[in-house]
Amino acid sequence: MSALTELQAGTPATAFSDLLTRTVRAVGLRRGFPPPGGGQWSTASASEVAAEFLARERTPKVLEALALSAGDDGELAGQLQGIVRNYLRDRGRTTEIGRLVVRLRRALKHPRYQKLPGDRFTLDGGPTDASRVPPDDLVAATAGLHIDFGTWTPLSKRRPPFATAESIHALIDTVLAAAAGSLRPADIAHAIAPVLQVVTSNELVELDIGDPPSETVDDGAVDYLGLDVPDLARAIEIFELLSDREKIALGCWELGARELAPLIGLGHSRANDIKQNVIAILKEELATEENGQNIAEGLMMFAKIWVDSRTRSDGETYRTQ
Repeated sequence: MSALTELQAGTPATAFSDLLTRTVRAVGLRRGFPPPGGGQWSTASASEVAAEFLARERTPKVLEALALSAGDDGELAGQLQGIVRNYLRDRGRTTEIGRLVVRLRRALKHPRYQKLPGDRFTLDGGPTDASRVPPDDLVAATAGLHIDFGTWTPLSKRRPPFATAESIHALIDTVLAAAAGSLRPADIAHAIAPVLQVVTSNELVELDIGDPPSETVDDGAVDYLGLDVPDLARAIEIFELLSDREKIALGCWELGARELAPLIGLGHSRANDIKQNVIAILKEELATEENGQNIAEGLMMFAKIWVDSRTRSDGETYRTQ
C-alpha cells in the first residue's frame, strides 16, 4: 500500500511513516535545523521528530487536508516537505537550544570561522577533520570563561539575549580550540549551553510576549528571498514582532503618511507614528546584527509579500490589529 493510499484510508502506517521520517531527515539536513539531542541527523533522530509531529493535537487535521489535496505519492512528498519545514521551524523556536543554534549560525558567519562541507565549522586556518573530543570535555572548556549577558528589560519586545556578541564569539572560539577539529552548530550549542544556563532537553519552554507565533508569510514565496537559513530565521523573528499595521507600513514603505493612513485605518498623524515605531523596532533588533542590511532588505520584501497576500481587489488590506 502506498503512502497516499494509507493516508486516504485514515490509517497512516509503514509507507507513510517511512516517507515522513525520510522527509524530516532531508529537510533537517538541507535547512540546517538541529536534530534532537544535538549531533547529526540520523534515521533514529528523524523518526523521533516524526513521532512528535504525529502526536501533535493539530496533526490529524493537517493529514486529512493533505490526503484530499495530494493527487499521487509525488505530490504528497512535495507537500509534506513544506509541512515538515514549518514544523521544524516552529519546534526550533520553542526550544531554547534551537534558538541558541540559530544565534550561533549568525555568529559563525564571521570571517574568524571557516565553513566546511557537511555543515561543519572550524576556526579560520584551524584543523578541518571532525572533532573526536568528547562532548563533556567541550563543556568543561567553557567553565572558566566570564560571560557578559548584556542588558535587557522585561518591557522589550524581544526575548533576553543569550549573551553579548563578544561573549558568544569567545565561547565559540574556546569550544572550537578545545575541539581540535570541526563541529556542527548544534554541537557547539550543546557545549556552551550549560555556561549560558540554556535548557538542552526537548522540553518546550514557556513562550513570552516576544516569541514569534506559528504562522507567517507563505513559505513558498519566502524561499525566493535569497536569505540563508540564519538570516531568514532572524527576519521571520523580527517580522513577527510587528503588529499588522506595522507590517503594512513596512510593506508599503514608499508611501507617505497620508497615503498609508487609509490602508491601516488611522489618521495620517498616527500613520506617521506607526512608521516611526517600525524604525525604532528595526534599529533595536538589527543594531548588533553582522548582516543587518541583508536582514533589513529581506524584511522589506517579506512585508511586501505579506501585504500582497492580504490585499483585496479594492485595494484594502486585511488586518487584525
